[in-house]
Parts: sequence; C-alpha cells; structure tokens
Amino acid sequence: MSGGFNNPIIGGGGGLVYPSIHSPNFQHNATGWSVNKDGSAEFNNVIVRGTITAGHFIGTGTGLEVVIYSGIPAAGNLLASMVSSQTVDTFGNSILEGLAVYGHVGNPLTAARIQETGISYYTAATQAGPWTVQASINYITATPALSISAALLTIFSTVKIGGGLLFLAPSGDVTGATDTAAIQDAITNGLEIHFLGAYYINAALNPSVAHGMRLIGPGKQNGSITWAGANNGQMFNLDPVGTSGSVHLEDMLITGLTLHAPVAPSADIFWGSNMVRSRFVHNQLQQDDAGHAIMNVSSATGSNGTGYMAECEFANTEIVGGSPRTIEAWHLDQQLTTMRCNDNTWHCRGHKIFSSNGGDTSQYWMTLIGNPSGGRGSRGNKWEDMIFELANGTGGLLHLQNSSQAKIDGFSSEDLAATGVGNPLILLDTIAADTNGTSHVMIRNYSRRGGNNVSAANPDIKLDPTCTQITIDAPGQDSGGKSLVVDLQTARNVFLAGAWPETFTLLNPGTLNVPPVTPNAGVVTPAVPATGVTINNATGRDVNVTLLGGTVTSVTVNGSVVSAVAASPMDIYLPAAQTIKLVYTVAPTWIWS
Repeated sequence: MSGGFNNPIIGGGGGLVYPSIHSPNFQHNATGWSVNKDGSAEFNNVIVRGTITAGHFIGTGTGLEVVIYSGIPAAGNLLASMVSSQTVDTFGNSILEGLAVYGHVGNPLTAARIQETGISYYTAATQAGPWTVQASINYITATPALSISAALLTIFSTVKIGGGLLFLAPSGDVTGATDTAAIQDAITNGLEIHFLGAYYINAALNPSVAHGMRLIGPGKQNGSITWAGANNGQMFNLDPVGTSGSVHLEDMLITGLTLHAPVAPSADIFWGSNMVRSRFVHNQLQQDDAGHAIMNVSSATGSNGTGYMAECEFANTEIVGGSPRTIEAWHLDQQLTTMRCNDNTWHCRGHKIFSSNGGDTSQYWMTLIGNPSGGRGSRGNKWEDMIFELANGTGGLLHLQNSSQAKIDGFSSEDLAATGVGNPLILLDTIAADTNGTSHVMIRNYSRRGGNNVSAANPDIKLDPTCTQITIDAPGQDSGGKSLVVDLQTARNVFLAGAWPETFTLLNPGTLNVPPVTPNAGVVTPAVPATGVTINNATGRDVNVTLLGGTVTSVTVNGSVVSAVAASPMDIYLPAAQTIKLVYTVAPTWIWS
C-alpha cells in the first residue's frame, strides 16, 4: 500500500502516537493486554526467559502469588514460594502457606516455612507432599517468649539465648585453649553455661565477682571438664582478682559434671576460697594426683589468700587417687584470724567417697584448721550422711583442729576389711602450742564396717586433752574387724550417749558426762595383779583388755602365751571365765571394756 498507514501507531520520531496499543478484549486488571504511551504495560501470563530487574514488585492475586522453580517449572523442582494459603501448582507440587523454601534433593526432602507467628520445618518423600512438620519456633505474644518444639534439640555451636543462658558445645580441642577461652568468656559475661559433652581447659577458670558462676552439665557420665594445662595447675580459682575480705563470690553453682584432674598434667580442682552461699553438688570430683587436692585453701592459694567460705553446700561423688599422698583431698588451712570456714555442709546423699582409691594410708580425706586466736574461726560446719568406700585402706577421714559447733552425723566407712589404717578415722585436736582446742562438737551415728587394723594408736574416734564439750552418740561397728575403739585422751566434759556396741574399747576417759546407763555397764576394771599372778575374767562377758605403759615381757590367756613382748598400747581379747597373766618388770595400767 503506497503512502503508509492512514492511522500510524508510531510517529516519525519512533514515539507511540496513540495513548496505548491493546488487545480488543482489554479491561484493566481483568482481561487482555496493553502497552501504554506513558511506559506502563499490562499482560496476563508472561514468560520471561532472561532477567527481570524492578524497583518494586507488587503481587495482587490469590493462590499462586509467587512461585520460583529451579529451571523449567515442573514437578519436583520447586525452590521457593510466597502464597496466602496452602495449594498445589499445575505440576503437582504441594506449596506451603506463607513464605517457604524447598529442597529438591535428598531423602526425605525438607522445607522451611515462615509465617507471622514463627518458623516451621517440614519433611516429605517428594515435593508432591504431604509435608509433615518436624520442628517449630513460635513467638508467644502473651508472654512474650519463644516456644521451641522438636523431638530432639541439638546445639552444634555456641548459642546465646536471652541475656543469661548459654548452650556450649565442646570444641574437641584437647589442648584446652579453645574451651578455656569460650568458658571464661561466658563466665565473665554472667551467662549460665549448659555443657553438652567433654571439655578441656588449660588455665584456671575465674568466676566473675559481678556475676558469680553457674555451670550445669548433663550428668557426670555425659559431661566433663578435664585439666589439660601444665603440671601444678589450678582448674578453678575461687579467690580471683577483685575479691577481698569484704567482697566475696556468691551464689555459684556447679552441678552435673565430672571435674577431672589427672596425674599428668596435674592440678588442684579448686584453688583458694572466697565464697558464700554457693553449691557444688551432684558432680564427680576426680583427683588422680597424689600431690594435689580437690580443694586447696590456705594463705598461699588463690589470687589473694583470703580463705573465706561460708554457707556453702558440697554433695558429690569423689575419687581420690595417688599413694602416698602428700596433701589431703580437702586441705582447708584457715589459721589466720581473717580467715573463716563457717556454716558449710558436706553430705553424700546419693553419692559415695572413695577417699583412698589409690591405697593411700597417710592423709585424711579432709583436714580443717581454724584460727588459734581463741575465736575458733572454723565453726558451725556439718558433715551429714557421709559414705566412704575404704576397700584400699585409709589415712583417716576427718581431722578438725581449732573448730567449734560442728556436727558430724552419719559417718559410715564401708569395706575397710584388713587393709591399712594410717590415722584415727575421726580426730579432733588443736594446733601445736595452742590451748583453745576443739569444742562443742556432736559425733552421732558413726559406723565402721570391717577394719582389723583399727587400734589404740589409730582408733575410730580420738580427741586430745584440749577438747571440751564433745558428744559421742550411738557409734557402731559391724561386719567383722576390730571392735569399736574410742580414745578420749582425758578431754574435758565429754558426753557419751545413745546405744553403744556390746563390745568396745574406751581409752583415757578423763572427765565424762554419761547417761544413767553407761556404755560400759557391767564391766569393772580390776586392779593390775602382781607380776606372774593369774586372775579370772569374772565379769560374765567377753572383754577387751587394753594395756598401757609399763614394761611387760609376756601375756598369757587361759594358759597360752599370746605375746612374748607386749607393746603399749596393746589390745587383748579375754573371753568370759578365762584367765589372764602378766609378767612385767614395771607394772602397766589396763582398761577392761
């Protein structure tokens, strides 16, 4: 056609002459298509094979508002969607409500959905569904709080929740460098730390003066902290920089962990003390090295040598190795007048103490020394329901010096058998050259099972002459072994109470206050006969004869020599109605019990 269009669409400059070009059925937001002179356009069902770049994207439809595929749209290659309600696309893919992303590789397939109330995680065999929710994190507006729902929650890295809670996964770094830094950082920032496995530290952990320290494990079989630093280290510094005589660590908690100090490298578990109202409970404290303690407190330990501990609780399984040991498992030397160990409690409810697991017979489980100024700086402490497993012998259980107002209730030593006994099992005495001693102590329901090597030298309970106002109530002994031996060392104002065993030895009684029926009822100690003279046991019961002092060359019981040379002290079993004869050059004293 010559002369061109009579109604041209595009003018000579290439611009659109008409306001728009559009399909015959075009209706805005309804049908057809339109390309407008102002640059806008409207289409229905557009396929674009390249890139779309836009400043704004507005979706106005319902159903399949936004659906994105990997490659050509098809079943099984759905990547993401944003729809107002759950639906199925034309290829059979099940599309979740809200904003969702989909995996299209793996078995099962996974998807995550975000709605205004939270995030949910799904699995399905194929993208055709059905999608099954496996876990969710939802916001609860009424609280406000987050609700986490999952069959199993596993934390694979350090996760901080809120302002004070930390789940800490072990790093696996056996040098201790990584775990030490992570744990110390959390302590310094006042986080409650939840442990999830095995950890290693190579430097002392220092509780925060501002925040204390709260360490919570999954149980001593599943959570542990092991020393991995240099020899002669410290796992926890409980008297850190920043504390003082008036500024103490407070409200600390360690629970559900095994704290392990191996032989090499070696370390004290707790070093120094400046703490109040703290609880170390339901742990396993394992000290393998003979030269280090579970807790080592003196003027030379901690950053300051404060030696202050009040109103704390300890209830743990303890395993103490090494032999011969050179320090007690609990070495609490608080002699300075500024030091205090008051109103603390140790107990074993649900636990047991293996205090000489390595066979040591030289050291007590605990020595607690108060100050000798007359104020008795160690007071008001309690040991309740303590159970000691002593199959490998013992160097003694509890040694109190210069202490007062203490309660020792339910000390039980099990399976002592014929193994070594290196010290009295319970000893109350004083620091050398001090006369204040230990006072106002109740020893109640002490019990020993077995123990052939308990003796007058190393008895069950021993006092020294400076002790006063001591009560010994209902001690016992069973399952073979030597009968109960108690040496009062002429201590002042000792009260014997309760039901005592039928047979026991009471040495150096001193000044006693006893109930109307004495524990030695029916046994009267006769005078020592002249050398070579035989006397009869006319008490009507078997007795224990304890020889003290003198120079005895032989002891004969019922015609049989039981000792050619008698040491002092010496215990002799004398059945009822049998005879005893002593041959001596210097007369001894004796006690029948």
